[in-house]
Amino acid sequence: MASSLSEDPEGSLWVGTAWALVRLLPDGRQVRYRLEGSRGPGSVKSVLADAKGRVWVSWIGAAITVFRPSPVPAGQKEVVVPRPRLRCLAIPDFSPRAGETCEISVADGLPSLDSSVVLSSAGRIWVLGEKAACLVEPGKLRCEETAARFGQFILNCLTEDRYDSLWIGTESGGLARIASTGFSMYGTEEGLLAERVSSIFEGSDRELYVTAADGAIHRFEGERFVGVMPRLPPHLTQRSWGWNQIALQDHRGEWWYCTNQGLLRYPAVARLEDLARIPPRRVYTDRDGLPSNAFFRVFEDSRGDIWASTVEAAPGAERLVRWERATESLHVYPPVFPGNAATAFARDRSGNTWIGFYLGGLARYRNGRFDLFPAGGRVPRGFVGHILLDSRDRLWIATSAGGVARVEDPAAEHPSFQAYGRMQGLSSDRAYALAEDRSGQVYVATSRGIDRLDPSTGSVRRYTAAGGVVPPITSSAFRDRDGRLWFGTLHGLLRFDPVADAKAAPPLVFLRGLEVGGRRVLLPAAGLRTLTLPDLPREHDHLRIEVFSPYLAAAEQIRFRYRLEGRADWSDPSSDGSVQYAGLAPGRYRFLVEAVTSEGTRSREPASLDFRVLPPLWQRWWVLAAAGFALAAVLLWLHRQRVTRLLEVEQVRARIAADLHDDLGTSLYRISILSELADRKVGATPSDARPLLSEIGETARDLIESAGDMVWSVDPRRDNL
Repeated sequence: MASSLSEDPEGSLWVGTAWALVRLLPDGRQVRYRLEGSRGPGSVKSVLADAKGRVWVSWIGAAITVFRPSPVPAGQKEVVVPRPRLRCLAIPDFSPRAGETCEISVADGLPSLDSSVVLSSAGRIWVLGEKAACLVEPGKLRCEETAARFGQFILNCLTEDRYDSLWIGTESGGLARIASTGFSMYGTEEGLLAERVSSIFEGSDRELYVTAADGAIHRFEGERFVGVMPRLPPHLTQRSWGWNQIALQDHRGEWWYCTNQGLLRYPAVARLEDLARIPPRRVYTDRDGLPSNAFFRVFEDSRGDIWASTVEAAPGAERLVRWERATESLHVYPPVFPGNAATAFARDRSGNTWIGFYLGGLARYRNGRFDLFPAGGRVPRGFVGHILLDSRDRLWIATSAGGVARVEDPAAEHPSFQAYGRMQGLSSDRAYALAEDRSGQVYVATSRGIDRLDPSTGSVRRYTAAGGVVPPITSSAFRDRDGRLWFGTLHGLLRFDPVADAKAAPPLVFLRGLEVGGRRVLLPAAGLRTLTLPDLPREHDHLRIEVFSPYLAAAEQIRFRYRLEGRADWSDPSSDGSVQYAGLAPGRYRFLVEAVTSEGTRSREPASLDFRVLPPLWQRWWVLAAAGFALAAVLLWLHRQRVTRLLEVEQVRARIAADLHDDLGTSLYRISILSELADRKVGATPSDARPLLSEIGETARDLIESAGDMVWSVDPRRDNL
């Protein structure tokens, strides 16, 4: 069974199996390779034929060998690879000559004897052990320890993406990414005497120095630090607990060092290591008129005077102290903000000294007096941890509760302040330290990572633990003369080498999950770009839509903009990958979402979801149509009933008219004839007229009765059902 396959530039196929290394030549011949001195052909874990004609072989239970194959004579079926006598990492370009073999062994840092050799998509060669992945570099293996990430899981495959991030697959522990962010971590293995970093600065000798929480001072030497503990007088045992600017080398090379028992001044020394044996030149304590021996900060201003802040010896001992170089005398100032210790110092281009305080607020020392800027007004609230003067002569103030404030004109009588916090895109309002790179980007160390702020556009790029940065709390930041940025954390020193960002492709965005009326709708694991839902009943109009963007650039946080087409405009970008809608009116809807990078690059095409919310049952068209038909039928029935009634009335009235004509006319005509006869009888024989008159009366009475019936029939008040 083949465990590994690789094709070399000449067209040969190399096959690693559990029993041999086999080469299938382009002419169809099959040749077996074995290592010189081995008892058998050997079991191959992996084989890699690279573009330079080298063959890398990982043997099970042995080191990795590298050789350059020679032409195989006709008829030869086995080739013996010379036993390695050279270290690959000691050969330029790892290229042994024909007939030579080199090896990479455990002594070179090989993670294990059963390591695999992998060629990444970026063309780099990696060695993959069970618990570590190591990049083969000139003279060394650079290993990425992953045991803490995967526990007992075994690593078995590796590749790199276009952002130079490393992707590692395990046997059963999932997939992880080791992002390439430009950050490097320094700890005790790199020479720091303690991992908690207090301050970072450059001395007058242009060297980079780092102080640790235990009071040690370190000098950076290429890739490592050399640390020393300054020699204390016999009666001093407590070093300062402060951070950021607890030690400095002034412009004359003298060292100033904070402790809890006084401010120490050391003479200029040739080497940092000399501080371990040379006692301080002077110790400034309460015997010199200081309110306290506990020093928290130290700073050199534009005149070469040394400022320091005292804390905690007694209530009201939080004072500012200035050592005047011209007279070598101490000046103790009344409390600028009572009960508020100075925690940060900086100087502007005009030579003024700016001071930040523990409980908030700023002070500017100018022309021998203090200008005060209390917290809560133009100055954000919170502990002032750092003040930075940028390349455009603006001051930046980091606060623990209000984010960052920028002072546009530090020398003005009434300087203006501009705030940057979560509302402006920072990951947190808790800002601790600041640094500026050579391009003018400002890096803000917050409680949630490191943010890079572009002052010209206001855009923010975030570097977090997900992108390979591990800054639990960053207490200090500094840019050295080579342009590297350094961040002091509780767990070591973080170095960042800023590089120009590659032009990023617009991010893609997908629908990842969907809930309708509280019920989950199954979507493909890879997501969907577009989706059309069946019609939703009015009672199931509650929607929860989840989205994601597979944007793999390190230190990038994708945000999303949403829109319900026709109902609302685009929302503000948000890091929330879900949105909910409820109580939607009946109608057709189109939901759109697009991804936005921290640089403002948006998706070319938004993802979309089309759906329709049905109206209630009584508002459905067919219900309304049926109701309309029913109403029309009722109205028609009523109309027909009325017409029938009218016809009946008309027939009755026609009959009445006929009756009037027949009955009344006949009766009246009879009365008329009888009246004429009676008139004649009255003149001749009156007695004969009586019967006629009686008949006339009877006929009249019958006529009155008939007329009453007719009048009742034609009365409109009788026209009802």
